[in-house]
Amino acid sequence: SGPAGGAAEAELRATKDALRESNERITDILGSVTDAFYALDENLRFTYINNRGAEVCVQLQKSPADLIGRCAWDEFPELVGTQIETACRVALRDQGPQFFEYDFASVSTWFDVRIFPLRRGVSIYLQDITERKQAEIALYSRYQLTADLAQAVTLENVAQITVNHLMNHLGAVLGNIYVYRPGDDTFKRLYENAPLSSEESARWDIFPSDPIYPITNVVKHNRALWFATA
Repeated sequence: SGPAGGAAEAELRATKDALRESNERITDILGSVTDAFYALDENLRFTYINNRGAEVCVQLQKSPADLIGRCAWDEFPELVGTQIETACRVALRDQGPQFFEYDFASVSTWFDVRIFPLRRGVSIYLQDITERKQAEIALYSRYQLTADLAQAVTLENVAQITVNHLMNHLGAVLGNIYVYRPGDDTFKRLYENAPLSSEESARWDIFPSDPIYPITNVVKHNRALWFATA
């Protein structure tokens, strides 16, 4: 081997050490970013998951360590046929980045998705944009409500529009608006959106103010009331 061989071996060790340190730095950086990050190989198998990405996996009841080496679509079949799968395959095929927003219902989260091609695979970044999307949806809902109310010509129209918008916002299955009439201490229904029979509906068209009814307490005490029914 001689002096030349010893120098070559030392240079090789130094190169390996530098490469290991570089990989460790990259791993530390990716592990500390707030976006979820995933690296997949050319067969779309997981090769790396950072800390935030691991949290999302746990939310989906998957062990991050067990995912390494496994195909993403085998482990998350609910993503097959979605924009995420399509974008990964397009990024691999065309070697171009893909950007879009995705509503990941399984974890009740909106993500800004960025997918970049690698030499042998793809990298996926998921940024939580749920608060922004909720604000956008709420703003659009208010705009739509205002636009609809501008078209209303009667009090009944206003009641109908208001109830329907609130039902959509709350995910409710029924909704009514009642007017309290202090003269005879009764409630009169102004609008109904409820799956009731005609007899049941007629029963609640007008009814007396009574403490047994939650609506009475709402009106008499001037405060909102939330409760659950069986």
